[in-house]
Amino acid sequence: MSCALLSWLAFESCEGSGKSVAEPLADARSVGRATGLAIPRFVSLKSGAARLRIGPSTDYPIIWLYVTPGLPLEVMEESGNWRMVRDADGATGWMSAALLSGQRMATVGSWLETNAALRTAPATAASERARLQGGVLVRLDRCDGTWCEVTVRRHGLVGYVRQVDLWGVYRNEVIG
Repeated sequence: MSCALLSWLAFESCEGSGKSVAEPLADARSVGRATGLAIPRFVSLKSGAARLRIGPSTDYPIIWLYVTPGLPLEVMEESGNWRMVRDADGATGWMSAALLSGQRMATVGSWLETNAALRTAPATAASERARLQGGVLVRLDRCDGTWCEVTVRRHGLVGYVRQVDLWGVYRNEVIG
């Protein structure tokens, strides 16, 4: 069975951005001053209403309002209880750490020229369970550096997607 799944991401712009697709940073180069965790690293949104600000305080203006729980973000810097994050489109700003979760999520790459195959096993020869459109949100259950076992959040479908087709996991990163 093969089907195309629509993108379920939603966000509202508080200002124009002129964004383009953001490539994840390479490997961790340092650790965060506040947490001691790797920088950069991926996290996800806990909340369905998360404000991205131009600086690390509620005194700074809001530049984006995210309304999709589970959306992956890349932490690039830490300052106290604030994290500088970047989304898949390249928008960068500061968000309260209380709005972020360590649960690993990813989106199917919007840069793909065709929909990504959700396969029954981690192999290109495995049958397709579905075709996933760019932007579809998935939970990362495990990744071996080449393939990720994922759960399609809105539909409960489980299968394997090539790791390079996802934004929210680094190339060759092993999870689980």
